[in-house]
Amino acid sequence: MDSRFKQLGRVTSRVGLSVVAVAALGVVTAAPASAADTGTTFTVTGDVLGITAPANAPLGSGAPGTDIAPVAGIGTVTVTDGRAVQPAVWTATVTATAFTTPGGGASRTIANSNVDYWSGTCTGTGGDGGGATPVWTGGQANAGAAVDLSTSRTACGLTGGAGINTASWDPHLIVNVPGNVVAGDYSGTVTHSVAGA
Repeated sequence: MDSRFKQLGRVTSRVGLSVVAVAALGVVTAAPASAADTGTTFTVTGDVLGITAPANAPLGSGAPGTDIAPVAGIGTVTVTDGRAVQPAVWTATVTATAFTTPGGGASRTIANSNVDYWSGTCTGTGGDGGGATPVWTGGQANAGAAVDLSTSRTACGLTGGAGINTASWDPHLIVNVPGNVVAGDYSGTVTHSVAGA
């Protein structure tokens, strides 16, 4: 056979193989699947840090020069921390006014420095969000640790916590009645407050 025809045959064969290879490649590489992303958001809301205490707490009676020291506390004080924060740190404090009986004057006034306070045990729940270890601390463990209310005193506190939590305690008051006051019904106000860090 003429050498020109042999050359043509080789070229034709190579072209045919190339076409087959391209066609096979087209089958293997299929078009990718399509996708569409949607970004979403939401909000986790928190509430407030608040405190409640009994509206009234009668302490009983005693003569001038004695202590009025009720066996029972004045009633449960509760802190509710709905802030859902980390760290969930707060401190509850207590203050008091002077105690007076109608008529005015020194003989009808018992200063807040004559009123002692002890918080007792502060017991809490919650505050363990994210694996946190909440630590509640009472201000004064017992009557022997009582402090006068001539200034603001710590009643209970939380450190190391996270998330929603509550705590409560049953504080006691001891009134050291001066020997120079007159008989009468004395009244005053004890105020518990709470503040976050």
